[in-house]
Parts: sequence; structure tokens; C-alpha cells
Amino acid sequence: GVTQDALVMGMLILGLLVVVWSVAACVIAAFAFRGAGWARLLLLASATVATVLMATTAAGAPFLIPFIVAGVATIVMLMRPDARQWFRTRAQQRLPLL
Repeated sequence: GVTQDALVMGMLILGLLVVVWSVAACVIAAFAFRGAGWARLLLLASATVATVLMATTAAGAPFLIPFIVAGVATIVMLMRPDARQWFRTRAQQRLPLL
């Protein structure tokens, strides 16, 4: 017993959440590109949550499988030792803000 109006409102809210999450991830990625270690951790958390959410719905939406693979690849790449070393090196090269 879901009304059409309730379904439309739910989809609009879900769509808005996805847009806000995506914009936030882009901003965090910009900080990560600058070498902020905290941004790497936030991106890792975001990718993990997004991948788990997609994996839980993949049985009903098989078109999500490539996105799940991309999420797993992102998680693996952010956790690699050379990525951690890159962030450590970038953090040491930055000048403190005074």
C-alpha cells in the first residue's frame, strides 16, 4: 500500500541524498589529492559504505555489479602500502598554515 506520491517523494529524497553524498566525496577527494590523510580515510569510509549498500541491493539490481567492482577497486587502491606512503610523503611536503 504505497501511494504514488509517497514513492515519488521517497525517490526524490534518495536522489538528493546521492547528489549530496557525491558532491561531498568530490570535495573530500580534492583534499585527498592535496595529500590530506584524513581525506583518504573519509574516502575509504565513503567507498566502503557505498559498496556495501550497493552489494546489499545487487540481487535486485544486477546493473550495480560494475559499480560494486569499482567500489572494491577504490577500497583496495586506497589501502595499498604505496598509497599510504604517498599520503605520508605529501603530508611532510606541505607547509604549515600560519
